[in-house]
Amino acid sequence: MAYRRYHKMDVRIVRIFNTYGPRMRPNDGRVVSNFIVQALQRKPLTVYGDDLRREVSVSFQTLSAESWRCYRHRRPRKLQHR
Repeated sequence: MAYRRYHKMDVRIVRIFNTYGPRMRPNDGRVVSNFIVQALQRKPLTVYGDDLRREVSVSFQTLSAESWRCYRHRRPRKLQHR
């Protein structure tokens, strides 16, 4: 935000996290790709962690649409987790 104040610019911040999509590499080691590969290979599914932590993943399509929406509109909007 210091950059925004210094340059007096309109700035938007998009936090990108745990994104998945059609071009994921099967062996990238991420939770979603591991889950899909194990399911397709009919292997036991790995569930990471315990019930105390919640991870959120977002599709590339949703990320792209919401990033574009953020760019075009002035009012911020929090992406709702489903």
